[in-house]
Parts: sequence; C-alpha cells; structure tokens
Amino acid sequence: KDPRMCRLAAFWIDVLDRAQVKPLILFPVRNPIEVAASLSARDGFEPSFGHLVWLRNILDAEFATRGTTRLFTTYDQMLTGWPKVTKAAQSAFGIDWPRFSESVADEIGTFLSNSHRHHREAAESVVENPMLSSWLRDSFGILIRWAKSGEKDKDYSRLDQIRTEFNEAAPAFGKLVTAGRIAVEKAAQLERSQQETAHRLTEIEDIA
Repeated sequence: KDPRMCRLAAFWIDVLDRAQVKPLILFPVRNPIEVAASLSARDGFEPSFGHLVWLRNILDAEFATRGTTRLFTTYDQMLTGWPKVTKAAQSAFGIDWPRFSESVADEIGTFLSNSHRHHREAAESVVENPMLSSWLRDSFGILIRWAKSGEKDKDYSRLDQIRTEFNEAAPAFGKLVTAGRIAVEKAAQLERSQQETAHRLTEIEDIA
C-alpha cells in the first residue's frame, strides 16, 4: 500500500538484520490496472505512468525480500478471503496470532470491507492483454501464480531479466515522464486561462 516500503525494503531488512530481528514478509499483490486507475483518480496520473510506478515498486520489493521468509497473496484474497490468508500466514511464519476471536474477526471484516474498493479488474485483464508490455504481464502473472500455488525459484530468472531491462530503460522513461508532466501542467494552465476569460466575458455582458 505504501510504495516507500517497497523502495526502502532493502534498507529496512538490513536494519533488522543488524538488530538480529528476523523479518516475516506478507507480500500483497494488486492488479496494476487497478493501481493505475487509483493513481489516476487521486493524482491525475496517466495509466501508462501508473503501470510504471507499479512495476518499479513491485520489482524492487520482490528482489529486496528474496531469501526472507515470505508469503504472497493477492489484494482480492486479502479483502474477500482474509481468514484463509491469516491461516496461511500462521503456517508459513510459524506463529500464533496473539488476539483472535469473533469480535476481532468482525473488526477485521469491517476494515477490509470490499465496499471501500473503487476499482476492480480480473487478472486476465493484464496477463491476457497484448496491449500491455510483457514486463507488466509477466511480472503480474508470476506473482499471482505464487499467491495461488507458492513461490517458485525457477521464476527468479525472468523477474531478474525484467528488472535489469527496466533499470536500463529508466533514464528514457524519466525524460518522457518529465515531458508529459510539463505538457499536462501547460494544458491545465491553458484551461484555467480559458475559464477566466469566459468568466470575464460573462461579467462584461452582464454589465452591458
């Protein structure tokens, strides 16, 4: 949910290691189309930029937490099947939840209500969409597969390849993103200017 946790995961894992604390990673994966739609609604980001943000964060988080004890789940599983997720986490992490009862379950169910969700897309909208990049489709496909049937070492090579290619292309993306933001701001300024002009013309007509 917080992209800073993805980008700074390596730092925090190192801090925990120095403190001799073993991290247990619960890794929720959300559909990148949903993430892009949320960023568009909240920040006005273009969907393609939202896809890049998702890819940057997910690749960094996966790589940084590799080798730790971790469990992958999906956003859908968290919202609609959280009891199953908590049981899976308890088994994967070798822990017992300190506080669990019907009242706690009701509290969790209210917090994780599907009614708070504004964007819904099937997994197929990504993995079977030829209009999206193979980076996006393959990364998402691998991670949701892990969420369903467990992590597979054989998939690391593809994720590493995507991450390397993405890193190499990042400078070019940066220039495009900057140019796009400048264009959006100029368009917004033009729209504001047109609105102000229209308002002044209306005032003049009212006076006349």
